[in-house]
Amino acid sequence: MLADANIAAARTAGDHGAISAYYNGVDTGFYWRSAISIGELNTAIVWSEFLLLTQAQRDAYTALTQAGSVDATSANVRNGFSAVFGASSSFTNLTAVAKKTPTKLEALFTTANLCALPGASASPALVIEALG
Repeated sequence: MLADANIAAARTAGDHGAISAYYNGVDTGFYWRSAISIGELNTAIVWSEFLLLTQAQRDAYTALTQAGSVDATSANVRNGFSAVFGASSSFTNLTAVAKKTPTKLEALFTTANLCALPGASASPALVIEALG
């Protein structure tokens, strides 16, 4: 945070609100979400494609979603969805649901598309504490 040239003027001025706004802004890239509701997944599925799946594929989908939410940080889970839906519109939609564009603060804690602090936000009080 101290070395970030994008907030140098705000840091010098003690403008903690501007620093907070900067770190709450959207960054680039993505991270995998750790808790996706079944409702979100079901909204992303193209049901005409789902009806064409084999019984084994539908059973696999049921197994993947039986916990009530899905953890896309697991490569095994992502591979399961790939095995069920293949190169379909449903798989493209599900992949989009499983990804989140990080804020600049979240990006500081994201490595290999896994975020250690998903949903973190920077309040002016947090900025004051971080700057010491």
